[in-house]
Amino acid sequence: MRENGVQLQIRKKIKEEISFLPDVRLYYIIEGMLEVQIEKKCYRMKKDDILVINVGVRAGKIETYESDALICELCFENRILAELLENENGRFVCNSVEHPGQSYERLKKIIQQILRQRGLNLHKTKSYEYSLIYQLLDELIEHYWIVNSELQVSREVTDPRLEEILRYVHCNHSAHISLAEVAEKLYVSTSTLSRFFKKQTGMYFAEYVGKIRLHYAENELKNTSHSITEVAMHCGFSNVQALNKVFREKRQMTPTEFREQWTKRKKREEEDWKETVRQDLQKTEWFYEMQENAVDQIRIDTSGQSESRLPKIWKRAINIGSMHRLGEVNIQFQTQRLVNELGFTHVRVWNIFSEPLMITDGKRVGNYNYDKIDQIMDFLAANHIALYLDFSRRMDAALISEGEPLYYKEEHIAFDSKELWESLLIDFLSHLSKRYGKSEVENWIFELADFEDGILLEPTGFYDYYEMYGFFYRAVKREFPNAKVGGYSAPPGQEKSAFPKYLRYCRKNDCVPDFVAVMIFPYEAGENAVGYRRVAEDHWEKNLLLYYRKCMEAENLSSCELYVSEWNMSLSNRNFLNDSCFRSAYFVKMISEIYELTDMICLWFGSDWISNYYDARSMVNGAGGILTKDNIKKPIWYALSFLNQLGEELLAVGEHYLITRRNNESYMILCFNFKQLGVSYFYIKENEVSLGQIRELFENSDSIQVDIQLENLTIGETYIVKKRQINSEYGCVLTEWAKMGMAVDLERSDIKYIEGRCVPNLEREQRKAEAGNVEISCEIRDQEMILYHIYPK
Repeated sequence: MRENGVQLQIRKKIKEEISFLPDVRLYYIIEGMLEVQIEKKCYRMKKDDILVINVGVRAGKIETYESDALICELCFENRILAELLENENGRFVCNSVEHPGQSYERLKKIIQQILRQRGLNLHKTKSYEYSLIYQLLDELIEHYWIVNSELQVSREVTDPRLEEILRYVHCNHSAHISLAEVAEKLYVSTSTLSRFFKKQTGMYFAEYVGKIRLHYAENELKNTSHSITEVAMHCGFSNVQALNKVFREKRQMTPTEFREQWTKRKKREEEDWKETVRQDLQKTEWFYEMQENAVDQIRIDTSGQSESRLPKIWKRAINIGSMHRLGEVNIQFQTQRLVNELGFTHVRVWNIFSEPLMITDGKRVGNYNYDKIDQIMDFLAANHIALYLDFSRRMDAALISEGEPLYYKEEHIAFDSKELWESLLIDFLSHLSKRYGKSEVENWIFELADFEDGILLEPTGFYDYYEMYGFFYRAVKREFPNAKVGGYSAPPGQEKSAFPKYLRYCRKNDCVPDFVAVMIFPYEAGENAVGYRRVAEDHWEKNLLLYYRKCMEAENLSSCELYVSEWNMSLSNRNFLNDSCFRSAYFVKMISEIYELTDMICLWFGSDWISNYYDARSMVNGAGGILTKDNIKKPIWYALSFLNQLGEELLAVGEHYLITRRNNESYMILCFNFKQLGVSYFYIKENEVSLGQIRELFENSDSIQVDIQLENLTIGETYIVKKRQINSEYGCVLTEWAKMGMAVDLERSDIKYIEGRCVPNLEREQRKAEAGNVEISCEIRDQEMILYHIYPK
């Protein structure tokens, strides 16, 4: 099919050399494998992969390698794209082989809908199929088109001037085109342009124009009933004789013969489609499952008890930061609020031995000064807050984007030897026992995490982590036998590399941890393992935790607890997504997938004060806290609050809902509509995300419908249904700040007003359980959370 400049083919065998394609091509692998070579790069595509080849690729090859391959090929005429994009210079960046960490689900679903419509002919005309193709085009342009100015990395990139020339030829192929005319547009001489074009393409300008005119003539002969004369005029040939001459030279036949051959081939392809291709498509798992405007319909039988439980893994601990920061009054105030209102049982801190606490200078044994650290721990003890102590050495740092620090400072003590560190550790543990009592401290958690910058710096280099951990484990267990002791962790991008080695060391050296701690951020190692690179891979956290569990089972350490000691959707502390509903929807969605895989997950961080710096003048500045500096609750706060209100008895869990029971007839239902980040997000720096841009960063902004029916309730009973919502309209600090013009000089009364506005929307109604059923019909906006509480009046 080629209508309105778009051609769709289902191909089983492809072997083709490509050079300066006149169309943009999209390949989607239904079954089998396809190898695509573009310039010097080779991509081996497998089932469900998707790739776009741009106009202007100098050289390449496309070839199938399996007999059962089934490939969807979509060709978009360059002139159509030029019209839609108003001649904007750029390219599509859409390659699931090169960027497996990004999500292409929305794109795949549209292609599958097109194929399903093709296979089943559900509509009387092709108008619905055409609408889907334009929907696909819109998706590509909105989320995968990157203008040249935004491209940070060259990928099969042709010279922008050449792109402009090629686009001009496509858009004006039916008119007279001269090299002098194009040279004038580009403000260069005709001879300079001629040399440039020949060097870039390997052909002369007139030769390329002829090639493009032939391409459009072939398409018109294939897909219209226009006369040969009309085709010649439409495609820029001076007369029919000129068209005949080109066809005889390039195709060894006349235009009439070409059309006749194509008509016979098309008939064979249509017969093949009916007999084999449709049958192959019908074997795919998605062919019959897809429904337009699908609605989640859930029926819950409330008469029995569910054996499933929802452990509240998110409220065991919250990350606060370096230990010395807890000496600040504002951090103490917000820590109390986090514990009292969200129910965290532990606060996690690191850099226990740091220069700001002035315990020792690291040059001698003894004479330790615990005054400052005692003041902090006394505050925590007075407020019945347990500690989660990470004894690793960390930099005082905040990033604005991958590899770009806002600040990066050392604050740890540089011990002259490992013995000095060991002596301080033993003395400090003894001090804790004397000051707070063994029974109290045994409720605390002790961790020694592994970081790439090492533990101790000696004249001979970095001290080995595994030896350090073994000493640490035994020292803590001698003083506090019942305390939880663990280790590991790793920076993002290096999560898997050392994990099995750590487990084997612990098992062989009699220091098996009570828990293993891992950090999880949606990043992978950068090119050549340097730095980090963002990903938006579905089930990222779940897949990592499954890997960790598998490693623990392999070492017979399944009984150890597994903690996610640090999690956030961004490493940046200057990314407005931290303040948005995206973060809250992401977190709830993740909890619905991992609640059985980990024993604890600690959000990063509790307070925006942790990354406060010279630049942080605004009320919100993209920091990773749950609370702003002015104590305003972000959407992520309400994600935790909504989760806390869920019952322990888990009745059902799905892609968009968690359904629980708190007691016999009190039901808590949390619905959410998480939307994954689109490709455009990965071509801007994290600190460059603007408020007005946020909704454009995602794959789509579609609402979803969830219908839930609670069955076998008390017949005739009246039930109260309370509904609380957090979305971009209700309870979002960014929305309220935007209404104030994003001012940096707000008055205190303005901030208090915004604080009062950042609460969930609340609605209440009554429902009678006719026939013992209560139905909830819920339309959920993009990145929205809705909490329902249903109970007898």
